[in-house]
Amino acid sequence: MGGSRRPRRAVAGLPAEVSSFVGRRQELSAARRRLSESRLLTLAGPGGVGKTRLALRVAADAHRAFRDGAQFVQLDELRDPALLASTIAAAFGPAPAGLVDSLRDKHLLLVLDNCEHLLEACGLLAGELLRGCPHVRILATSREPLGIEGESLLPVAPLPAPDPGEPSPPALLSRYAAVELFVDRAAAADPGFRLTEDNQRVVAEICATLDGIPLAIELAAVRLRTLTLHEILDHLADRFALLTQGNRAAATRQQTLRACIGWSFDLCSEPERLLWARLSVFAGSFALDAAAGVCGEEPARMQELLSALAEKSVLAREVHNGRTRYRLLDSMRLFGRQQLDDHGDIAARHLEWYARLTRQAEAEWFTASQVSWMHRLTAEHANLRAALEHGLAEPSLTPAAAQMAVQLGEYWFARGRLADGQHWLGGLISATADPALRVRLLCVHSRMQATQGRPDAALQQIAAARQLADATLRPEVDIAAGFVATFTGDAAGTIAPLEALARSTEPGRPNQILVLGLLSAIKFATGDTEDAARHARACLARTEETGERWMRATVLGWLGLLAWQKGDLPRARELHRMRLKVSLDLDDVLTTALSIEALAWVAATDGRGEHAAYLLGGAAAQWRTAATQASAMPLTASFHQDCEKALARQLGSAGYRIAFERGATAPVEDVVEAALEDRGGSTKKAPAPDPDAPALTRREAEVARLIAYGMSDRQISEKLMISRRTAEWHVERILRKLDFSSRTQVAAWWSAESVAGEAARTGP
Repeated sequence: MGGSRRPRRAVAGLPAEVSSFVGRRQELSAARRRLSESRLLTLAGPGGVGKTRLALRVAADAHRAFRDGAQFVQLDELRDPALLASTIAAAFGPAPAGLVDSLRDKHLLLVLDNCEHLLEACGLLAGELLRGCPHVRILATSREPLGIEGESLLPVAPLPAPDPGEPSPPALLSRYAAVELFVDRAAAADPGFRLTEDNQRVVAEICATLDGIPLAIELAAVRLRTLTLHEILDHLADRFALLTQGNRAAATRQQTLRACIGWSFDLCSEPERLLWARLSVFAGSFALDAAAGVCGEEPARMQELLSALAEKSVLAREVHNGRTRYRLLDSMRLFGRQQLDDHGDIAARHLEWYARLTRQAEAEWFTASQVSWMHRLTAEHANLRAALEHGLAEPSLTPAAAQMAVQLGEYWFARGRLADGQHWLGGLISATADPALRVRLLCVHSRMQATQGRPDAALQQIAAARQLADATLRPEVDIAAGFVATFTGDAAGTIAPLEALARSTEPGRPNQILVLGLLSAIKFATGDTEDAARHARACLARTEETGERWMRATVLGWLGLLAWQKGDLPRARELHRMRLKVSLDLDDVLTTALSIEALAWVAATDGRGEHAAYLLGGAAAQWRTAATQASAMPLTASFHQDCEKALARQLGSAGYRIAFERGATAPVEDVVEAALEDRGGSTKKAPAPDPDAPALTRREAEVARLIAYGMSDRQISEKLMISRRTAEWHVERILRKLDFSSRTQVAAWWSAESVAGEAARTGP
């Protein structure tokens, strides 16, 4: 994000900077461009996000373009709208005429700071100035737009913060502006402070927990005078008590986090305050229908209130798969929670709403709606966890939470959230007394235990489920037993009841797609390859009829393995590539790992050892994400071990390890691209930077093009439909490969490359 910029010399009419200015390169560029195009630019964002610092830096950079320079007017202490014009006029010294007349002939940049509590008056006065003073431009900061004609709005978001769950070296971590700011302010508080391998995870977690809000980060860094990093992190659960030692020279509302957020709360209407408090029950983001259902408002009224809170920068808007979602920053959420009188009631409504959602998802899982449900549940992941927490904390809600956990079972498998499933299922089994619910919980949990390499525990749970199950639940136990048996080597005894289920047409029986797919796996495990293929093809036919995708990917894998065992490498490669594409559509981490792994086996058989080792490394990273490993899958563990041994012979131990590590540390998009583009029969090596000519991969070139177009990491992630973290990784790799330090250099390089490429195509 660029290094810290030292405080600049004072500019007449503007307050002097007293600390370094960190990050905001893209916002600075956008603000300069917008200010050249529009006579009124409003920087809008939540409290403490750094709007004033950004406005001052923009004004300092731009003041030479104005004959009469720039003038800063701070409005946060002004309460009477009638005094607005005179307060602004006072900044210019005594003047016999009114404000408009005195500024009519000025070539001036007027900076109006903190307009949100005088919104109407600021809007009216800004309109008068724009009409009556043709050479005056206005740069305003506010928590919501002024809402007048000609206004250009630039949202100011929190600083980019790292995901603490994805550790990075300090050199990469320090490029996050939130971390850069924390380190800069921490070094001011404790001159001996440095970002190191030992403290980087805690720093990342502090910055992420504080949502990248500069004020909160600065207040936290100051605490290093008396607390350790770990103590600061531990105290952030009660951050309003912790973050109280601000700059005494700052405005009162900027001296503590509570005062900063309380200022926003006081500016809201009573209905908006009530909704803010009720929305604090949500974790992560939420959609309009969820907000209306949980908070008890009609959708039209709810839309109106949500829009008002978003305009006031209380809520952040984001788009997920074409749907608008809203999110409270974590500090805003905690503040709202403290204003809530009926948390128990609103928590029950939250659980009830999400229980209905998961019930519908389970009913439509094996249909054409499966992909959309996968994405919907992923978007709601934080809220699903919050609902389950409500259920575990309140005994009266536990049955509803247990039912939710059962309904989420297939999703947790498909999304590779096995650790999540283990956690919630284990707790709910202990807390659930209802026999039928316990059976269903045990069945789902046993499958997860087996998948994560604990077959003995899985068998114990199957035995416990059999003791409790009545006739209606026996099919679910049979399915779980068949699944677990593929991990224990005793699958033959589970075939008969499953084949009976596959033939059954009785209503209420388990989905036939699931049964046929499981039978294909069991037949493969018992060595009956002909029957395995027959069941797989029958399952595929059903998925084509229904539009189901997850089990389709599974049986494509079995057919791919059968083709590989027969020596039909082109067919095996094509089937596994088809499976990989389906798993990517579903964001299915587990099947993605299996697909890349299987393509590595095919490549190794084809004599392409370095490519195979690269793919094995990429698969290993996906196994870790899914909280399991290849050796936990008995049906394929021997193939994995045989492949490793063969590659060690082909490449030597050192050569194998180098290629494997390259795949293990590469972004998953690079590994997937290498797997999907592989047509076999070649000696093409896995992607690796050329130290003499650092060529970009196709995806990196695409990202570089978007950087040249001025897109942020968030915009790149939305354009390419990848995660923001992945977009950031691509940017880091491009900078590293090209030995650049800024996005501007990348943009210039791309432009030069484009011109050179065009010249080469057209000739002299």
